[in-house]
Amino acid sequence: MNFREFYQTADRILNDAIISLWATGDARMQDYIRYVLKSEKLLAEPVFQTMFPWELFGSDMNSLVDHGIFTDKFLKALDRLDSVRWSEPDGFPYKSYCFKSDTFPYKHQVESWKKLLIDKKSIVVTTGTSSGKTECFMLPVLQDLTTVKVREHEPAVRAIFLYPLNALIGSQKKRVHAWTKSIGNVTYGIYNGKTPEGPAAQRAKEKHAPEIISRSDLRSSPPDILFTNPTMLEYMLVRDKDAPILEKSNGKLRWIILDETHTLSGSVAAEMALLLRRVLDAFGVEPAQVRFVATSATVGGGNKDSLVKFMSCLTGKSEADIHIVSGKRILPEYEVLPDELCKPNELRISAHRDEKIKAIRNKILQNEVLSATEISAPFAIKGIENQLDLVTSLSHTKNVLPVRGHFFVKGIGGLYACTNPLCSKHGERRPLSSIGTLTASKAPLCDFCNSPMLEMVACASCNNHLITGEKYQEGTLTKYRIPGETNEDPFSLDIDNGEDTAHPQHDEIFYAARTNENFNADHLFTFSLNADETVNPEGDDYTEAFNDQDEPVCPYCKAKIENPFHFRISSVFMNRVLTDAVMEQTPELNRQDADASWYGHRYIAFMDSRQGSSKVSALLNIDAETNWVRSQIFHKLSSLNQPVRLTDNER
Repeated sequence: MNFREFYQTADRILNDAIISLWATGDARMQDYIRYVLKSEKLLAEPVFQTMFPWELFGSDMNSLVDHGIFTDKFLKALDRLDSVRWSEPDGFPYKSYCFKSDTFPYKHQVESWKKLLIDKKSIVVTTGTSSGKTECFMLPVLQDLTTVKVREHEPAVRAIFLYPLNALIGSQKKRVHAWTKSIGNVTYGIYNGKTPEGPAAQRAKEKHAPEIISRSDLRSSPPDILFTNPTMLEYMLVRDKDAPILEKSNGKLRWIILDETHTLSGSVAAEMALLLRRVLDAFGVEPAQVRFVATSATVGGGNKDSLVKFMSCLTGKSEADIHIVSGKRILPEYEVLPDELCKPNELRISAHRDEKIKAIRNKILQNEVLSATEISAPFAIKGIENQLDLVTSLSHTKNVLPVRGHFFVKGIGGLYACTNPLCSKHGERRPLSSIGTLTASKAPLCDFCNSPMLEMVACASCNNHLITGEKYQEGTLTKYRIPGETNEDPFSLDIDNGEDTAHPQHDEIFYAARTNENFNADHLFTFSLNADETVNPEGDDYTEAFNDQDEPVCPYCKAKIENPFHFRISSVFMNRVLTDAVMEQTPELNRQDADASWYGHRYIAFMDSRQGSSKVSALLNIDAETNWVRSQIFHKLSSLNQPVRLTDNER
């Protein structure tokens, strides 16, 4: 990835999109808003996470048979997946999940396996992304269950995999399906809101085996491994029709896996702790009989003692029975950086270049994350573009500095205007048409002249700018201020100012314009705002307007003010605008598909809100289809040998 190119493109696209949305047709105002956004920086300084490889174990998987961790039969079952000819229900190839016996596992994976299978400990895996965390717990569970099933043939839930989101369950399903089918005597089932009531037809059972695919079949023949989420697990504990699962699994539960543990904090963690205790009681087992595994790439903060205590409180296990697996990255040998890849010039001409690169590598290995400035410090490189050139050069040479970039975009909850007409923070850059000195950062007072700040909005009817705020009483004094909270939905569809938009409720909202001679409203009230937010009715800086019903109206067009345009940018808007910048940096597919959008380029966008994800995906699909149709029309017209003449009706 070219970090400088992405940063510049993203910054340019965001600024252009916002300015065209906010200041259409007003060149002076466009220049001013561009200056405000540039000075306050829409994009924060990027930070970079090390992606150096994880330390490998000293021997391959076969050696773990001698260590008593895995059996030879178990490893052969995982090894043979690249040669089987099964076809999954959805056609996905099994060989993608082959775990070759001559593979050298990571050292932290072997540590996890030993603690779980030999020492019978519970563990917390805190290694970073792409570190094989799934194998840390999945292989020990499967090895244990395949051994247990030799002597225990009765169907029962012996392992519960608890995920906060159904999407995370889906990401593990193919892997589990491949491994359990190859092992042969272990079954699994998914119990969530999408699981059909059943029972399944015999042909469907055979097609999906070893997965148990219906709720009816889950109750009559509980799977060895049950994938579920906290809500469905709660239901299972209290619903009479699910009682057969608990009855047949009484005393059989051996494993509970808690993935994405960083989602457990505060009251959520307390609720999970109580749920786990009810689960143990319902399944008729004690904490000492169950091995727990918790995983997360971001949990713990490096304090192992506090993490052990947290895990103990969460699960009821003794602290002595809990082990933390953190893993270790290593510095591989790297190729010498060729001069033609050295950008910026400070890197190419630098004395002791290799020693400085080694210092950067050691520092990011120790700290895991560094900013662009911190990476550039040994070369004394200034300016974010030049710093990103350095990171790009180092990351593009094999094993020198493999990193993952993290880019942060500033959220804009509104534009805010200083109420002091004489504020000179931006000098002549501020056009006379601006309602005040503007900023995209919400604050009660101007950071230059210390005058009150109010939000700027636009009349939905005539587009003229107004200031708005909350009118409140403090004793006998009337004051104006920015409302304490906006209650805006961060996933609202772009700038949705429709009639159904929910607005926060405040004591009284006022709207005012800079006083001038172009007002058409009949009932006007002029005022100024003092430094302590009190209203000065003798002043004439701003003007409120009212109709005969004493309702606020626009001073310019006399339209009733109900849903003014707020200068806010939603996360949906940001995501849509940045799609092209991200796509340009993603690799093409190995196969060329001329009909695919972006020639097969793709990326994944995550959100913490289900509603937000749905809205973003719908709008991105609309954008992609619209752009595809436009491109097809353009290329079709370009391929014609004669000019296109439109009929009168078409015109």
